Amino acid sequence: MQREVSVPLLPTWARWTLVAVAAAVIFYASVLASPPAGPETGPIGVDKFYHAGGYFGFGLAVAYAVLDAERPFPVRLAVVFAVPVVYGVGVEVAQGFVPERALDPIDALANAVGGAAACALYAAVDRLSTIRPVAITGDR
Repeated sequence: MQREVSVPLLPTWARWTLVAVAAAVIFYASVLASPPAGPETGPIGVDKFYHAGGYFGFGLAVAYAVLDAERPFPVRLAVVFAVPVVYGVGVEVAQGFVPERALDPIDALANAVGGAAACALYAAVDRLSTIRPVAITGDR
């Protein structure tokens, strides 16, 4: 049995601004800021959890942005998956051009895992409940 869940929605422009801010924070932390000093973490170190967590949050921001989009659910689901994954790969490529950084395919994989987890949560919530968007202020 599905449960109806009311989700307060900011205007569309504000939700996409949230996505842009999240992307900017990730870009700053991943490319522009000096890498943190510390011991090598190995191929599957604690930093991979930071990558996955950051892109999980980014994916949830994208999910919130497309919540009331007038597109079929599979299209919205694909956007929730693709945006963080493609952005994560792009950030890793950008790191390859920064002297203190390196392009790390395992980091890109961790980014994709975070985006996929956000996508899975979005799909599970959609399957288990009926989401009823409620506008907070104004319209799109």
